[in-house]
Amino acid sequence: MRISRGRAAAIVAAVVVVVIAGVVLLGRGGDDGEKQTVERSDSRSYPSRGALIDDETLTEGAAEAWRDATQRTGEREDSRPDDRIDVLYAGRMSGEKLSQTGQERHKMHDVVVLSSHRLVATMIRPKGGEWDVRDTVGFEISYTTEVPLIDLGSGLYLAAAGQFADDKAEVISLPREVDPGDAPDGSPNEPKLFTADLTDPLWTPGIPANGPLVVRLPGQDDGTFVGQVWMGLGPGGSSLLARSTGGASAEEKLWRQLASPADSATTAAAFRAVVDSVMDGDDGTQAFSISAADGVTITSLGSATLRGTPDGDRRASAVSIGFGHDRSSEAVAVGLTGPDVHQVVRTTAVVLGQHPQRTAETLPIAAAWVSSDLGQLPYLVYAVDPTLDRIDLRVGAEKVATNGSLGFYVPAVDAGRGGRPPTTLIGFDHNGVSYPAFPITSR
Repeated sequence: MRISRGRAAAIVAAVVVVVIAGVVLLGRGGDDGEKQTVERSDSRSYPSRGALIDDETLTEGAAEAWRDATQRTGEREDSRPDDRIDVLYAGRMSGEKLSQTGQERHKMHDVVVLSSHRLVATMIRPKGGEWDVRDTVGFEISYTTEVPLIDLGSGLYLAAAGQFADDKAEVISLPREVDPGDAPDGSPNEPKLFTADLTDPLWTPGIPANGPLVVRLPGQDDGTFVGQVWMGLGPGGSSLLARSTGGASAEEKLWRQLASPADSATTAAAFRAVVDSVMDGDDGTQAFSISAADGVTITSLGSATLRGTPDGDRRASAVSIGFGHDRSSEAVAVGLTGPDVHQVVRTTAVVLGQHPQRTAETLPIAAAWVSSDLGQLPYLVYAVDPTLDRIDLRVGAEKVATNGSLGFYVPAVDAGRGGRPPTTLIGFDHNGVSYPAFPITSR
């Protein structure tokens, strides 16, 4: 059949329109949304980095695998990447560093860290293997992010650009707490200090750590530090940014306390006790929402040996942790280390008190009646801000002599008979201004 020249032109035009329309639909991912893209991160804190960041085939393949994995597993919509995925890191790491086992341990692995909306995903594949979504965390990458380290899960951390001088970080591996239900293994249980090399921003500690890690956070001036990142001691075992209060000398005091073989475990136990108590309110609900950027503030209240408590001699360390906007709530805890009835040294912790919200500004001053593990008399443990000039402790009609910012008191009679003796604790600064203690309770 013969087709006229005009009709042939019309058919060709129609085909071109259909093809163009098809290309547009494919480019936009069909009718479901905008065009799916893989972009370089424009965040100043977490820009695109890594030795393989220019390998577009690698990064686009990882992004496609992330999309496919979330679709395949039926993830909720808020757990899926958006149409735009940003690449934060692309590099290669040994299976040993990635805690792989078997034959995978001896292979090199491609590692790509991706971000989309409020999600960060870590994609890993062994040489010649398939992509695996190692972990996806809920964290939004903004242009400037105050979080110095992103906990990617599986022992991987991504360091912010420009946060650590010379791409080095001071780290302490804290000793493992020996809880009442744990069997001591007899291995050395002391803090270990080392320097982390963050030349490659994707960092895995790669050490046989006994317990959690604390990474020191430098300030803007050379030689100063403004806080720490407590790894494995935040909500749900995540990392938690803890800004120091009281200036450089107070931060140095806390760091020495963490590095001390005598005080490291007790300080870590006190920190954990505060975080656990604040995250679980009295009614079983979360008392506060701790954002990664806001973190908490931390103050060392010192360490001391409490000789002659009803549980025997105890080494004690106390900290004050501030939560919420402008430390609107604060809690004080003390960690205690000493031998139990079997003469095994164990670590315990007690939250001494919590500053109620919406009350007048105060200093960390707390005390609590602690039940003896050995069934002896309960005794009062107190911890106060070390900057106070003096403290006034009264139990019943007795004015108790105190020494230092951390101590204890054993009543002459059983405080459990007929109720706890009325207890008041007040601190005074050098101007004579008084600060009452947080509510005193029993533990």
